[in-house]
Amino acid sequence: MSFLGAREDAEGGIGGLSATKDDVDNLTDLLYLARWANSWDLNQEWNTQVGLSALHGPNATGNGAETWIYGADFVAKWRPSNSYRGWPFLTWETEVIARDYDIDTANPDFDPASTDKALKDRGLYTQALYGFTPRWAAGLRFEYASGGGDGLEARVDDPFADRFRFSPLLAFYPSEFSRIRLQYNYDHADHLAEDAHSVWVGFEVLYGAHPAHRY
Repeated sequence: MSFLGAREDAEGGIGGLSATKDDVDNLTDLLYLARWANSWDLNQEWNTQVGLSALHGPNATGNGAETWIYGADFVAKWRPSNSYRGWPFLTWETEVIARDYDIDTANPDFDPASTDKALKDRGLYTQALYGFTPRWAAGLRFEYASGGGDGLEARVDDPFADRFRFSPLLAFYPSEFSRIRLQYNYDHADHLAEDAHSVWVGFEVLYGAHPAHRY
């Protein structure tokens, strides 16, 4: 929905803005991606990776309207040299992301009285997973998202408005190729009448050889 080619409409589009442009005329109508990542071995037990990403291209609200999406990510992993079959271990991941979504003021669904000429959305997550004994791991995840553009009517009840989530989990690994996960989610969001609570049970199976790790 962020770029040209996504069929947005007044009921389901970003901020209630309809799609007025969906064709590609020249190179400026293409989507461009840049990604940089680098990793370091701090010592025999710790390694890290840092990455930067950016996306740029037009969106469907009208001629000249464009969208920027950019973010940064970080991963740190610890595994002692005397670990037994990979345990104990600690993994910490963090990612931040932002979107600047320009609005063509000539769009038929744009309110001229609105002071919002762009949507500025921000989000992040950070999570840690600790393998405390063979086959078992516990983790905690925090997510936050904030959406700008309160002056747009359809943005008031948008699920991308201010919200956060806490998610503790417990994981059991029956084998090297499978995992059973029990997770609890606590959600607080402006568009919800009250806080939400949910419990999830997941079963994952990996087929084939182990994927190669670059860090």
